[in-house]
Order: sequence, then structure tokens, then C-alpha cells
Amino acid sequence: SYLIGDHVRDIELAKRIGARSILVTTGVVSPPEAEGLKTSGPTPDWIAATLGEAADWLLSDAGRLSSSGRGL
Repeated sequence: SYLIGDHVRDIELAKRIGARSILVTTGVVSPPEAEGLKTSGPTPDWIAATLGEAADWLLSDAGRLSSSGRGL
């Protein structure tokens, strides 16, 4: 499962439910704030500048997980 969000609480939710998380920096969280999450707070699996970039990463990651036998 994946969760795409634009707020820290979205990333927290993804962690609680065991989903991969993508933080999009077009909303509440700015790119510098997103980088700061790497050292404090919930760390997203990916940080994307746009929703399209988030979708591209999700498809790439899902394909990688599928081919490694880990599934979704």
C-alpha cells in the first residue's frame, strides 16, 4: 500500500498503517521542511516536487518490489 500526502500527518498515518509514504511538497510542507524530516520527525519513503513525480516513483517502486518477490 502507498499513501501520497502533503502534510507530516499524512506520513505519520502511512507509518502507522504500514504503507509506503510519499510526501509532495506542493502543499503544506515546503521542500526545505521536507528535507528536515530526514533528521527529525517521520521520514517519508520519497519526497516529490509534484503529484506526477510521486506517481512515477510509486510505479517504479511497485515494479521493483514486485520483481524482487516482496509484492505489494
